[in-house]
Amino acid sequence: MERPIFKAPSGIPYWPVYFVSVTGLLIFYFLALQAATINSPTFDEGTHLLRAHVLWDSADLSLQGQHAPLSHWIMGSLFFTDPTTPNLDTVPSLSERSFAGMGWEFLWRNGVDVNRFLVIGRLPIIFAGLILGALVARWAKIVSGLFGLIVATVLFAFSPNLLASSSVATTDLMATVTFTAALFTSWYYWRRPTRWRWLLSGIMLGLALSSKLTAVLLLPLTLLLTYAHWFRLSPVARAKTQWWRPGFIWLGSVMVAGAILWAAYGFEVGYVDGLPLPFPAATYVENFVQVQGHINSGHSSFLLGDLAFGWWHYFIIAYLIKTPAVVLLLLVLTIVYLFSSANWGKASYLWFPAAALLLVASYSRLNIGYRHILPMVPLIWVLIAFSKPLWLKKRGSLLVLSVLLVYYAFGTLRYQPHFLAFFNEFIGGPSQGYKYLGDSNLDWGQDLRLVADYVERSDSNPVLVAYYGIGNPSYYGLEVPPIFDDAGNVIGFARANPAPGQYIISASRLQGAADYEPHLFDWFRRHKPDEQIGFTFQVYDVPNAKSGAWIGHCLDPEPRLTESEAEQLIGISSLQHHYFDCQSSWFIPVGNEPGWYILPYELETEPIQKLFGDRFTLVFANAYSPKTPDYKVYYWEGGPAIEEQIINRSQLVTEDNGEMIELPAAVGSAATFLGGWDEEGLWTSAWQAGSDPGQFLSVMMHLYVAGDPPLVGDGLGYPSANWQVGDIILQFHDFGEQPADYLETGLYDYNTLKRLSFTVADSSNTSVRISLD
Repeated sequence: MERPIFKAPSGIPYWPVYFVSVTGLLIFYFLALQAATINSPTFDEGTHLLRAHVLWDSADLSLQGQHAPLSHWIMGSLFFTDPTTPNLDTVPSLSERSFAGMGWEFLWRNGVDVNRFLVIGRLPIIFAGLILGALVARWAKIVSGLFGLIVATVLFAFSPNLLASSSVATTDLMATVTFTAALFTSWYYWRRPTRWRWLLSGIMLGLALSSKLTAVLLLPLTLLLTYAHWFRLSPVARAKTQWWRPGFIWLGSVMVAGAILWAAYGFEVGYVDGLPLPFPAATYVENFVQVQGHINSGHSSFLLGDLAFGWWHYFIIAYLIKTPAVVLLLLVLTIVYLFSSANWGKASYLWFPAAALLLVASYSRLNIGYRHILPMVPLIWVLIAFSKPLWLKKRGSLLVLSVLLVYYAFGTLRYQPHFLAFFNEFIGGPSQGYKYLGDSNLDWGQDLRLVADYVERSDSNPVLVAYYGIGNPSYYGLEVPPIFDDAGNVIGFARANPAPGQYIISASRLQGAADYEPHLFDWFRRHKPDEQIGFTFQVYDVPNAKSGAWIGHCLDPEPRLTESEAEQLIGISSLQHHYFDCQSSWFIPVGNEPGWYILPYELETEPIQKLFGDRFTLVFANAYSPKTPDYKVYYWEGGPAIEEQIINRSQLVTEDNGEMIELPAAVGSAATFLGGWDEEGLWTSAWQAGSDPGQFLSVMMHLYVAGDPPLVGDGLGYPSANWQVGDIILQFHDFGEQPADYLETGLYDYNTLKRLSFTVADSSNTSVRISLD
């Protein structure tokens, strides 16, 4: 019988395979190229491109830092086509090995056509992404034929996370390509062992080790997977293969990998600290030690509104909210199918490395970004291809799958070219990403050009543009006044009460992971942005600043800020400043005019919030940093009827004989008693300053319990010497929750202990009783 001419070995016609594969690769290429031509330099790119240039110029490995060189060899492969490639002699920080400044100087101080140079450095990374696409298609086709090929190719072509890393000149995409290739070739060898397949697996393992230092994880992974394959052999086949033979074969491939790694380091031989003899690829060992140091020290990161050094659940959350929802759904269905059909062992080369990578990343807690678990992504696509029988069981299942894949593609196209900022539907999409993750998950400095275009197009004159990255705003025609001076002090910006105007703030600045003062923009965090630029910059149109006449400083035991610092924080000078002990009292200035309170960060303000509601609003919170103390700023709206509100809150007040007293009750000319109440053992007495309060008053508060001597809670946190007529003082008395008969209160002279008399109708009392609710 004549063999069909247009058939693949598996019985699949060639033309659908070629059509699907080529179409997927072309879609991926053009999407990645679009992003590569629009994105401004991301934070790490300047240094990566410099490393690439140094390698091609002098093969100098000393700048590799915490990176292996293969990615830099690749990204610098087209530099010869650009006549403006800068001269390394014009990078002053290069001789000082100052990584913080080298990347910026390399791009912006050498007359480089940055837009062109970036694309030249990014193109080889895009080409590497195409290789990954072909590799994934091949693996999925072997697993599930044309079904697997189509599903994996669609998932590849429209993957926002892979497109994000393919469109920037960093090491993450190359690590993903070689990590996947090393696993595929190892699997491919054990599927049908031949010498050429064994050699190919060793070469790919070596390329992976040369791409990323963390690829060392492949060594134990491939060894375990090798023996997993051996254990899955039939008893007869296993008996023919001695137990040590798989390990010996693996060891041989590791030796091949070592030779490839040594070649990537230019067959370098050098000394390593702690070793008496020269060592091949000594820079690799030194850089690996640096990575371990970085892992041990941690990395400040933003997660779910908080800043910290390392969460064990960081990468789990990142994967769940940055992976497209369709992929997560297909993954769950695939896992259910694999375990229900007992096929999980056949797919171990896919799910086991993916799970191991996630676990190791979570254990290391080097929480930099989703890109650190990017090698999981292609493995998951091929794993999903294993679910083919699940979709062929019932009529209509393939239609459902087709709809899901179309929705997946639309979800990516909808947000192009903002792939770095992609977040899935579970949190509301990219527009909500700034609330959950930062750094390379969202804002890597890639949208500076878009901000410049926005300002030019809208003809706006923003009060402040807060950008974080290595981009040069003036290169794009954007003038950005500095936020900090050379000493790291904020320049002319009222953090707790911004002046009217437009503010454009990047997510990195808003989240505070990269600032001298992490909570510099906390005021804006409490407001919804009016607009977004590229999902990374939040635009706030502030219509007006709050007005006020005073600032109340809590003594704890000293005020958190000086008067000048407080006025700079508010943006208003010549304010009245009042000082009180907020742990034991509260103070409202005469006239009930608007103003601000500056309080300790951890102070419990619930009693005030319950009493005054919307009049008392938290507007700014600054947690402790090496640059600033911890404090919170509350705005007091003021307004009429404060006294009436307090009186209405009071519990019943009586004389000693039980006669009810009508509030307010005057205490001579010293003060007026506005009432008192209990909140779970915390008693509050309210007073309003009179015309002659005297110099040293204190509040008496005695709780009588079952005939025992009273519990005493006397005190006054706002000295009467500072009272002005009309001031309101709330004094707190903490007795704890316990049964009692009544509570007695009044005022007395602190020096003489003489009680002041209440003037109630025709009688006079030195104290009143507050009933127990």
